[in-house]
Amino acid sequence: MAVGFWNLNHPSAATAVVLPDNRLVNYKALALQSDGLADALAWYGRRTLSFLLCRNGAECLAAYLGALRSGHVACLLDTELQPELFDSLLETYKPDFVFTPCQRSVAGYAEAESPFGFLYRRDAAPCDLPLAPDLALLLPTSGSTGSPKLVRLSLKNLQANAESIISYLQLSPEDRGLTSLPMSYSYGLSIVNTHLLAGGRLLVTNGGFLQRDYWDFVSAQRASSIAGVPYHYEVMLSMRMLEKDLPGLRLLTQAGGHLSADRVSQLERLCFRRGWQFFVMYGQTEATARIAYVPPAHLQDKPGSIGVAIPGGTLSLDADTGELLYRGPNVMLGYAETRSDLGKADELGGQLRTGDLARRDEEGFYYITGRLKRFLKVFGKRFSLDEMEEILGRHGCGALACFGTDDHIVVALQRRDREHQVAGILEQLFKIHPSAFRIVKVDVLPRFPNSKIDYQSLARLESSR
Repeated sequence: MAVGFWNLNHPSAATAVVLPDNRLVNYKALALQSDGLADALAWYGRRTLSFLLCRNGAECLAAYLGALRSGHVACLLDTELQPELFDSLLETYKPDFVFTPCQRSVAGYAEAESPFGFLYRRDAAPCDLPLAPDLALLLPTSGSTGSPKLVRLSLKNLQANAESIISYLQLSPEDRGLTSLPMSYSYGLSIVNTHLLAGGRLLVTNGGFLQRDYWDFVSAQRASSIAGVPYHYEVMLSMRMLEKDLPGLRLLTQAGGHLSADRVSQLERLCFRRGWQFFVMYGQTEATARIAYVPPAHLQDKPGSIGVAIPGGTLSLDADTGELLYRGPNVMLGYAETRSDLGKADELGGQLRTGDLARRDEEGFYYITGRLKRFLKVFGKRFSLDEMEEILGRHGCGALACFGTDDHIVVALQRRDREHQVAGILEQLFKIHPSAFRIVKVDVLPRFPNSKIDYQSLARLESSR
């Protein structure tokens, strides 16, 4: 394995981070700050577990790298995490430290003698449950709300996926990656890991696509890449944000869900005209970040495909169920649902059952056809909710989400003028009787920080009606 990205093994004076106010942090300064934070973690004199409440910034980045560099275990959580879930995670995992850059008070924790915003457990009683030697990082499962389930990752997982992504994106020290996604989200974290491994620059921002100073920063710092989930690209395309003057840009990447074939074609044409490359990617937190990608040359002839396996990995299909299987060195050690799970060894051996149904074409490209658990039976007939959303969206019904229980489908709809159209498609195209579906109108679909739809919140809203 190559020298880990956390070693920051690049020329000391080279710029590692550019902050929103255009201040520069070089690799030497980042290493020193990270080691300073690692010293704060040494308070107990043993390996510790820390919760890092993250927002994109130099302090959180240094805290993350400090934990990796010193062999401690970190769990990355978003600063916007619901208080109830955060309290549940604290009770379940009893971290030794909490790092909070937003001056958030935490019950049972007191401020440490450190300038870095660390809080330590007041009882100071070390948890006697061991941390597995290979365990380095914990990330929430994508879309989790009320569950304490976390993904257990090793340094090997993080490094292998960073090396693979660098390989197919051809990242180099000249690249300037924009932190357009939260670093507590595996896709956003992969931007951090890959650019540090490549020796490039991280352009750190918490800004949003709709803010003018965000695009001023992108332009002024000559960002070479922008990453986004489908929702982001819908916004950028509809508001023509990618038509701006963006000197230095060479790469657009998309993951985090299915982007319609029409939008992929639109982006492919835009990138061809502007001399950029567009990568459609597929991944899961359980595989550290990435599993597959579509080489840009195949975007036109493989619409809707998730592509081929990343370098170092392999894809296959379960012969009985059609579930997509992935094998590679970036597959997690397993899940954790209790503190005692953090002592477990590798449970998966490098093979991941993705939970997605897929098909493979004659040239080895894969296509997701649905989720094993995103199916409902209505009057004995099985429906894919993912396919239903895609078809309704293709018919111009706007932003919507399909969910429900067996024999009852619910469609949450943002566009109030499309209710009759949605009902007509469900009746005529899907042959679903009106008694078996319900259309509810919402002002805005609830989403997680990674912009994926929060189906559990929608289900709770529906059950309270």
